[in-house]
Amino acid sequence: MDKQQLLQKLAFLSNADQEIGLVMFLIVQTDNGLEKRKAQIADDVRTELKEQFIGYIERKFIENQELHFTNVTDADNRKNVAYFYDLDETPNGLEVMGELLTDEEMPIFDFGADNFDDVIGYVFLLGNENDKIAIYKKLYPISLIHQASILMLMKDDVQLVKVNRDVIKINDSFEFMQIEDDLIVTNLKTLERFFGFEDVIRNKATANLTIIEQSNLIEDITPLNELASDLRFARKLMKVKSDSAVLQLSIDKVKGFILNHPKLKRRIRFNAVSSKIELDTHVSKELFLKLLDDDFLKSDLTDFLYESDIKNKMSNEEEND
Repeated sequence: MDKQQLLQKLAFLSNADQEIGLVMFLIVQTDNGLEKRKAQIADDVRTELKEQFIGYIERKFIENQELHFTNVTDADNRKNVAYFYDLDETPNGLEVMGELLTDEEMPIFDFGADNFDDVIGYVFLLGNENDKIAIYKKLYPISLIHQASILMLMKDDVQLVKVNRDVIKINDSFEFMQIEDDLIVTNLKTLERFFGFEDVIRNKATANLTIIEQSNLIEDITPLNELASDLRFARKLMKVKSDSAVLQLSIDKVKGFILNHPKLKRRIRFNAVSSKIELDTHVSKELFLKLLDDDFLKSDLTDFLYESDIKNKMSNEEEND
């Protein structure tokens, strides 16, 4: 999915002719795993939640011309970014969005019998019978205030009075959004910390070792295999694409580039017959992964050499401007 496709799928939310509803679900951690409960909410609360989430989506995605939208496997250090989840393995715990988009019929959350402390997140369905999205908000401890643990006050007409109920805070942002089968990530740190994404990264890195091995560029895959469990290197391995332009090159082409690069030629060596790359040092492994990601660039204007993990490809429209 690219940014334009995303905007097209979100356009119904800003269409005045579309009737938009909101349903709220609580995601509960139980001994039997995650369970979904429908929340009963007052009509005025439902309306305000709907308006604040639509407003956030419009500001974050629709009106934000500077938003950088890219695949999660290409994540870098940019700000003002959202990610398309381009991996097959769904993060543990986020499958609930797809399930609720398919089936909304869930038991009602019983505030008398169910324990709110077991709630780990919320899913909100926004839309109608024709168009619908799911958004996921992680419930952080700071967002749940127990009246028994802190003196909470509110003002009435003339004085401050005690709040005699637990309070939850729900702002307008969210960490994940699902449209049909497509998962959008707005908070990468939350994905990595709470939803097992580190395991997904390592699994993808291990799978990509086969792709690298089949390219016949390196003498022995073992040095890279040893790095697959290291999260920092696993992130780099995860970025390797089966259709990588570098992996399609002949060893002679790659060798020529390395031997003519002032940094690479001193740090990446070849086997005895110069037919394959030999990854015999920690530095050579790092540089090889950067090479696979095509991070070594040359300016046509100045002939200067650069290293960059941020590369924006020009569209056909931009090239023809």
